[in-house]
Amino acid sequence: MSVFRHYMLNSRGQIEVGDWLEAQDLEDARRKAMESCRGRFPLCEIWQGHQRLAQFACAEGCEG
Repeated sequence: MSVFRHYMLNSRGQIEVGDWLEAQDLEDARRKAMESCRGRFPLCEIWQGHQRLAQFACAEGCEG
């Protein structure tokens, strides 16, 4: 397992919420981030240490 940081950003790109995620890999971290977000914020980022690994529209994976 690896440790990632998940940030949920508002429409201005400012961090509103941050969570720690334990995941097998980046794809697993992204899936867990989408589950956590549930469409509450427009953007999500996944970081590991000082490196941003992904930025995506959270609503893409949070519907349904």
